[in-house]
Amino acid sequence: MSDAVKFHTGMKKKFLFQFFNNIKNKIIQISGFIPYFFNATSLKKCKSIDNNAVKDFIVSVIFDKKQYHDYVIIENHRKKLEKDKTLIEMNDLGAGSKITYLHFRTIANIARHASVNQKTGRLLYRLAHYYSPGLIIELGTALGISTLFLAAGCPSAKVITIEADRNLAALASGYFMNMGLKNISVINKSFDEALEMLPLKIIEKTIVFIDGNHQKEAVINYVGFFSRCLQSGSMMVIDDINWSAGMQQAWKEIKYDNSCPVTIDLFYLGIVLFERAYKENFQIRF
Repeated sequence: MSDAVKFHTGMKKKFLFQFFNNIKNKIIQISGFIPYFFNATSLKKCKSIDNNAVKDFIVSVIFDKKQYHDYVIIENHRKKLEKDKTLIEMNDLGAGSKITYLHFRTIANIARHASVNQKTGRLLYRLAHYYSPGLIIELGTALGISTLFLAAGCPSAKVITIEADRNLAALASGYFMNMGLKNISVINKSFDEALEMLPLKIIEKTIVFIDGNHQKEAVINYVGFFSRCLQSGSMMVIDDINWSAGMQQAWKEIKYDNSCPVTIDLFYLGIVLFERAYKENFQIRF
């Protein structure tokens, strides 16, 4: 068998594995959404919540309907990327990435499949805007759409975004410069290597967005790292908590981890608030 045939056979196997894995994950997501839908608290019922920090989060962040001008700027940028047919080589997306089976992708494809959707992006913007953190840390830059929402939401914050793939890191850095956002630093290292560069105690109020690696153990390790070094008033946002069985299990462990005082399940996103000494878990319809 020639090298070319071996290569195409290997790619076909990877594609089929990813295809059937995606179907399995969709079934898992649907089965998880049904109990979430019936158990989650709606806006109308949030008055019954006696945790003021959570109630404030629901009213002032989740259901803030204001149409911020930055939304339009970032979403117009996304539309341009979704039309960009430039082919780039994928170097190192890290284990657990949702787009690992092809070695080359178009920018348009990455923008559609590896970037946060509009609903999540706007929520990240409102989080940064309302809580005004001194520091924002993101694990998983991709093309930088989520980074833009976070950075634009709080221009005074220092934003550190980590991306292992050197080509994606370079593209995102260029986009940030072109859009005039000077509060963003891109670290082109693996997540583990980059976290070693962070202090053991982060004194500023911080928002952490964990994305880019969808493996159970990795997510639990990242959450454990930040739960040890973040101060009161900080928060973590974990993407795709129902993306797979492994992510569901990770979120379940996080919910019952006493180092994560308050958790909020938005189905696609998990929020950890460092607000109280005792454990509380919430499901909010989003």
